[in-house]
Amino acid sequence: YEEDDDYRERLLSFIRKDDFGSIGYYMDLANKVDGVHDSLLVDEAGYTKKVLVNGDVKPTPDTVLAAVLEQFTDTNNIVINHTFTVDSPDYVIATLTVNLTVSVELDEDLILDALTTFFNGGSGSESMVEYDGLWIGESVSKSKLYEVFFMIDGVEDVEVIDGSTGEEVTTLSVEDEEVLKLGTVTINQTTGS
Repeated sequence: YEEDDDYRERLLSFIRKDDFGSIGYYMDLANKVDGVHDSLLVDEAGYTKKVLVNGDVKPTPDTVLAAVLEQFTDTNNIVINHTFTVDSPDYVIATLTVNLTVSVELDEDLILDALTTFFNGGSGSESMVEYDGLWIGESVSKSKLYEVFFMIDGVEDVEVIDGSTGEEVTTLSVEDEEVLKLGTVTINQTTGS
């Protein structure tokens, strides 16, 4: 049993949400697909939008892109006249040389696992540290990157060289429609005194 005024207010509040067909609604629709880390809607023309899908696996697998496209072609999920294309963002490869000062030599798999988990998200199988992973348009500062290494027991000091510049990392930058993807990593360890 519900009073008429309460029922009317509940209906009006649902209508006022204006959720269906909004950018947030569509991003949520894409993000609910298995294998999607995050998404971004980009205006193309009129009511046409490009859906960029950053997968849990990088680059985004075709099966994940197809599943998202299926969501955006189901007429129950979209407002009439809204059309979508689905694609991966551009991946910017981060090639790094990591120079570590350590108390004892560390297993390289532990170091690579922590770095891979930081870029992709999840819980590392070796490092047991959990990260959200990098999002579309997210740049990485030196301090955020170095924090990954200082979370590993035995690391005393770190220097990370950006392979594209040959200089120490200050920021790994990307544009709004790009995602950082971990490329080749060279690890050098020196035992501290």
